[in-house]
This record gives sequence, C-alpha cells and structure tokens, in this order.
Amino acid sequence: MIPYTALHRELKRIYQDNGLFRRPGWPTYLEFVNNWLPPEFLRMLAEVEGGIQTPEVTATLETAYTVFVIGKAGNPSYRISTELIRALRDTDIPAFPIDQLRTPFEGLVITVPVGTFARPAHTVDTIFVSSIPGARFRVVFYTENGYTNYISILNAGVKTILEAIAVTEEADVCAIPEEMRAAAEKAKIYENYFRTDIFRFAVNFALYVTCPDADVYQDKSAIRKLHEKLQGVKGKRRRGILLSKLVAAKEQSKIFIVGANVRLQKEYTADLTESGKRWVLKHRLRVQGHWKMVVCGAQRKERVRRWISPHFRGPTYAEMVEKGYVVK
Repeated sequence: MIPYTALHRELKRIYQDNGLFRRPGWPTYLEFVNNWLPPEFLRMLAEVEGGIQTPEVTATLETAYTVFVIGKAGNPSYRISTELIRALRDTDIPAFPIDQLRTPFEGLVITVPVGTFARPAHTVDTIFVSSIPGARFRVVFYTENGYTNYISILNAGVKTILEAIAVTEEADVCAIPEEMRAAAEKAKIYENYFRTDIFRFAVNFALYVTCPDADVYQDKSAIRKLHEKLQGVKGKRRRGILLSKLVAAKEQSKIFIVGANVRLQKEYTADLTESGKRWVLKHRLRVQGHWKMVVCGAQRKERVRRWISPHFRGPTYAEMVEKGYVVK
C-alpha cells in the first residue's frame, strides 16, 4: 500500500499538472476513474499495487477520487470541539429524507483527536468526506496500518438515509463479482462499515453543519495576523512577500470551527404534564442525542431538522437508570 501522506502529495501534484482542479464539472466516481484520472496515476498504481482487481486498488481509487473532490472544493477543513464530536458520534442516524444528507462543500476534511473512535479506528485523526449531488456520500479514513477504509451510500432512487444504507448494502453484494467479494471480505476490518461509530459520526456531522442554527464559524486568524504584519512595513521586498502570503492565505482559508460554543446540558429536572395530570419523574434518565423535525414557518407548513444534545432528565439526587433512551 502507498503511504497515504505520500499518496496525497503525489495525487495533488498529478491533478495540478493535468489541470484537473480547473476542469469544469463534478464527475461521479466512475466518470472520474474512466475519463478524468490521468494515465500517469493508473500506471503508478499498477506498478505499486500489482493490478487493478484487488480491494487495495479499489480503496486507493476511492482515495484518489475523494482527494480530487476535496482539492477542487478548495480544501475546506473542519475542526470540532471534543464534546460535540462525542455527542454526534453517539447519536443514532435518523430516518430523514436523503436530500438532507448534504455538506457545505462537495468535499471536506474533518480533524478529530486520536482515540475518538473505537478500535480498530482508534488511531484515526482525519476523515475525508465527499458529497456531490447525484453521486454517493463517501467517507474515507486510514487506520493504524495505513490501509484505506471507505464507506459510501447511494443517494439516488431512495427516500431516506436509512433506506439508502439498506439499498447500498444489497446493491454492493449483488454487483461485486464473487472473487472480488471474497477478497474484499478478507481485507475489511469491520463486519459492517455502516454500523461503525465513524460512519455514524460522519453522517451526523453533515446533518449538523447544514442546520440553520449550527455553531460554525470560519477561522480567519491567519489572515488577520498577516494584515497586522503588513501595517507599517515599508520595504518593497518584505511587503511583496507578505502580500503573496496574504493572497495564498485567502485562497486556503477554508478552515471552520464547529461547536466552540456548544455546552452540553448536564442537568435537567423534569416537571411534566400529560392529559392535564401533573407528574414528576422519580428517577434520573440519560437521554441520548437525537434528531427531530420541528414545525415552523407560515401556517406551520415548513419542517426544520434540529439536533437535541444528550442530557439528563429527572431529579438531581434520584436513582440513576443506566440505560439511555431517546424520547420519540
């Protein structure tokens, strides 16, 4: 397997040299592999990987596609607060319409602390996501051994996210030849990639950052620092260097901070009413993070999704019921 850091550098060089980032349009994965990917890379892949009909080669091509999409989108990068990462990771994927599973850019990078996910993805610190209208929603990451792992779901001809997952599982089993399927079964590190915490996090991240009330802001600190350095600089050479750096920083300033102001609710004492009868919870319950559709707008005809963060319900000093639940 090509070390992924070296692979990314080589891919970006090849794409830049061939003008792929400037080429108009957003190809699907198959269009990219068949019509966009330069022969130079395919030759390199054949030499290093030793063929084109192996799970390793497919994983490398998935990486090549995702790196291309992210580069063409301007390399947007998202950094998320630890509290929000864990909460989204532990929130079940909702049965929302598939058109709600979208991202702010066609491709993006998410950075997380090592240890966020369960083994064997405990060493993952970067997740690559591509989501182009009409193409699959893709998640790519690297585990401890450097092996590329990818998860993708079909988003055409289905109604909900959960249906997309189910249809993809069935379609992939039927479409892959028996020999390749056996090789893929041997190479994979998860019995079911769609049930992993890393995929659950990626889907909930996409849903969260595209919410109207999401806590997301663009980090322009590098641009501000360069502006400060430019103040009072008189030398032409020094000023020219700083201006060049400023132009480059503006082109690459797609760095976003997510959840910096999110504070998950620690305590919540319920005092509820039902059918006109007042009652109070006698136990403390742990409510999992979950999604709900909120009615709003003119004549209450619009629907907006909202993420409800994990919290506790019940009296502060009451007996704790350990099992978490979601209020339907």
